[in-house]
Amino acid sequence: MVAPLRDPVCLDRVFLELGALTWPNGFDRSPEALHADIAEAEALIQSVRACFDPITASHLSEHAPGMRRRLSAALGAAPDLRAP
Repeated sequence: MVAPLRDPVCLDRVFLELGALTWPNGFDRSPEALHADIAEAEALIQSVRACFDPITASHLSEHAPGMRRRLSAALGAAPDLRAP
């Protein structure tokens, strides 16, 4: 159901139905789900910013392998376990 939404023409056909973003193929996202997605994305952004904060940068080499694994897991990617 989500694959067609990769096409910008299909994505642009969004409409509201009972307060939920809905597409002609029947896929919908409730306001609660959208809020949860935004909150999760904001938490990830804050984690990434913390990794590059100048104060924490001095500790980056000590914690880099663990940070890479956590960031990869948060992004759903396979972690790169090679030494820095």
